[in-house]
Parts: sequence; structure tokens; C-alpha cells
Amino acid sequence: MSIRDDLKKLLIDSKSNGKEITIANLARAIGCDRSNLSKYIAGKYKGNTGNFEAKIANYLSNFHNQDKLIESEIITDIINNNDNENDYTTSAEFVETKISKTIFEIAEMVNIEKEIGIITGRAGIGKTFSIKEYARNHSNVIIIEADLTYTAKVMVREICARLGIISGLGLHEMFEELVYKLDGSDMVLFIDEVEHLPVRAIDVLRRIHDRTGCGVLICGLPQLLTRMKSLRGDYAYIFSRIGIGARLDAPNRKDVCAIVHSMMDNADEKICESFYEHSAGSIRILVKLIRRSIRVARINDMPVNREIIAESAKLLTL
Repeated sequence: MSIRDDLKKLLIDSKSNGKEITIANLARAIGCDRSNLSKYIAGKYKGNTGNFEAKIANYLSNFHNQDKLIESEIITDIINNNDNENDYTTSAEFVETKISKTIFEIAEMVNIEKEIGIITGRAGIGKTFSIKEYARNHSNVIIIEADLTYTAKVMVREICARLGIISGLGLHEMFEELVYKLDGSDMVLFIDEVEHLPVRAIDVLRRIHDRTGCGVLICGLPQLLTRMKSLRGDYAYIFSRIGIGARLDAPNRKDVCAIVHSMMDNADEKICESFYEHSAGSIRILVKLIRRSIRVARINDMPVNREIIAESAKLLTL
């Protein structure tokens, strides 16, 4: 069967099984023009088909290799609908770890003492999950998750929105409005992924703290602290006001074991150790690995073992 015929069959089959793959979705997935792809499928494309077929072949290979994972999603649905075998659960509830305890301690000091605090640590160790858990239990916390599009004005507008302030104003007017709103209140600001913020936006956070006495917790990757130290002149104002901070390490074996036991009722010490070895020091990867191992085990009608964990880990980007 040619690549074109294989692709046509996939599109037809996707309609019949209720999981239709449209031309638009396919074009977006393989990174090509929709109209040219339609012409290729119809056999009317006049250009070089080599690039199309290389991309399509790669897509088809990846799609067919996902068959077991697609089946596993169905199995997960069975688990979540109270299947008779209740050895495993796939939900990742909050589990207190050494990392989360440290974050809670810093957050509490920022909250009570109205300090500027800083937390840094590698991606995937549970920083965001932990500060959200703290905020869930403290209604006076406002969490802002920054991204690459954030400027000082975007950040101020976002804080204003959380405070119910009309945002159709200039930066100075919005800043003064939020200062008025925060001054004398019990509110605290938790800003996540601060490494995405420009210097000006970080300095605005410092000014909010100075003007209102509002506690501010900034969280980010290790390069945030490296950048602040290397450009100490640019960050001198806020650096001199940081009252508490922590640099977080990867989760330890005890933390990994606690998370494994929260998701798997029958995990022994060897299973926990295997998850620790293959999770690359990341709680995010650990949770994905546990879920995937459970799915693979269910498909093969066997308990999770070290071999399944190792094979499942190969499907993750470690």
C-alpha cells in the first residue's frame, strides 16, 4: 500500500470510529499547507511530493505506534469507572513532600511578614502545584503565571483583573489603582515563572511591595537567580529587599515513594526505586511515568513491574 493510500485509509477509518481526523488537523500536525495536502491526497498535486510523503510517513508511523496508548486511554476510563480490579488509581492528588514543605514555609512567611520572597528550582519538581495548593487554602493569595508575552503593563493589567479593577487604563493609572486597592489589605502576590518577566516588570513588583506593604513571592527556574546576580545593578532595588528565599533540589526517594503510593496501592520498595531511577528528578515526569506504566500493565493484564516501568520510560522525553 502506498503512502497516499495508507493516508486515505486512515482518514476514512477515523470517520467510522468516531475520531475523525480532518485535512486541516492533519496539515497542522505535519506542518504543511492544507490546500496542497488536499491536492496530494486527490492525486492532483503538481509539485515535489517527496517532502509531503516524508512528513506523512513519519506521521503515520507515529500514529500507528500509538495504538496501545490509545487502548490504554480506554482502560483508564474503565479504572476511573470503578472497575472490579482496584489495585491501581491514576489520579495525582497533592502529596506533601520535602519540596512542598519548603515552599509552604516560604509562602507562609511572605504571607504573615509581608516580605518579598524568592523560590527557584528546576522545572517539573512541583513548584507551581505547591503554590497553587497553598493558595487553595489561603483566599488572600493572588497567583499570576507569567509567560513570554508578559510586559510590565500586561502583568499590572492581570493583577488589576484579579482585583476587579477596570483595565482600560494606562500603566500608571492601573498601577495607582492597584496600589490603592492593595494598601492596607491582607492580599499577597505569588508570581510564577518570573524568569519570563523583563526587568521593568520585576521592578514594578518591588514598587508594589514598597507602596503597599503587600507580600510578594516570586518563583522561577534557577536561571532567574543567576540572571539577577549577574545583572545585580539592574536588580539592585529588588535584590536588596528579598527577605527570604530557597533554592530547591530534586525530589528525594522518600518523596517519590510517597507519590507512588498515592497513585498505586500495591507498590513495593523495588517498584518505588525503579520509578525513582527513571523519573529523572522530576515530579512531573514521575506522575506521567506512573500513569503510563499502569496503562501498559493493564493492557498486558499483569502488575506493574520494573520491566514495564523501564519500557514506559522510553516513551517519555527524559
